[in-house]
Amino acid sequence: MATRDHDPYSVSIRVIAEPKSSRVDFEIEEISQFGSTRNNLASTAAALNVDAWFVRAVASYTFAHPWKPRISNEYDRDSGDGHRKNTVASTSHSAASCQPGPCWDSRSLHCIFLESWMFEKLVV
Repeated sequence: MATRDHDPYSVSIRVIAEPKSSRVDFEIEEISQFGSTRNNLASTAAALNVDAWFVRAVASYTFAHPWKPRISNEYDRDSGDGHRKNTVASTSHSAASCQPGPCWDSRSLHCIFLESWMFEKLVV
């Protein structure tokens, strides 16, 4: 089976303040992707540059309660790679994010959500 010749590289950094009861915590993440990809399956197809980035910032507060309710404010922003038909960045975005799926279509998203942890962590 023929596939396009992808040659993307990704570099990322993530800074996290561990969630604790009655305290604000945060997560900041930046991902850059660069490289090249072919615009179709032909071996002679033109190479397209890939130049994309993604930024995510989350601020949260965990309340002192047995269920550990936590409210979070999240902001995601990405650049896209400049080729609407040629989005090649990874789609493995965090399942906890309010923006599932491909995240490289040049958009921003802001959401607030509430979660709760009723059970203790399972340690094996």
